[in-house]
Amino acid sequence: MDTSYIDDAISYPMNKLNLKDYIAATLLWLFSFLLIPLIYLYGYGVKVLQVTINDEELPHILNTNTKEMLMHGLSYIAILISYGLVSFLLAGIIVGPVYIFTESMLLLGIASLFGFFVIMAQSFVSFISIMIYADGGSIKSSFNFTKIKRILLSKEYLIAQIGVFIVSFTVSLIYTMITSIPLIGALIALMSVPFLPAISLFIQVTVFRFFGLVYNDITA
Repeated sequence: MDTSYIDDAISYPMNKLNLKDYIAATLLWLFSFLLIPLIYLYGYGVKVLQVTINDEELPHILNTNTKEMLMHGLSYIAILISYGLVSFLLAGIIVGPVYIFTESMLLLGIASLFGFFVIMAQSFVSFISIMIYADGGSIKSSFNFTKIKRILLSKEYLIAQIGVFIVSFTVSLIYTMITSIPLIGALIALMSVPFLPAISLFIQVTVFRFFGLVYNDITA
């Protein structure tokens, strides 16, 4: 995997997003309880993947096609639900009986570990399907298992996922440590709240840009 992808992904929102995008994202998050604005934001994430894969220009949030964003967002959710149901059934069939019919700590531990790996596999595979959807443009194309297998077994995708996890975990840990400081931490946490939607947009665009570049690298 080309390490320049990291620099590209981090600089991408700095170069492509403007103040209006962050304001729009904040307003969408404020009304996310209505679901449609949240779906729109998911759709914008898919749009970032799509323009990265196809080497196109990323439109500003206010310049996007509403119907397209909602369709992308609904497809994003549908893919997550599809894999979620499969992993839930798989974990339920295998893990459920162990918890019901045994008190063996060893078996319970193995069952819990299996459940963890099922969740991890679901996360890995579902995002691959979302990338393939962004490339192919249809729900049907997102379940191309030959392509899914190729990406899933690639070292580039594994390294990318591990890298994003480490960075996310480290940032979350630092934020938790800072906000745990008596009085000062609570003040910092309170002051950061208005900026969370803008930060979320920056992270979303960065991560989706990064994975779009990794996808192109694997499928080239």
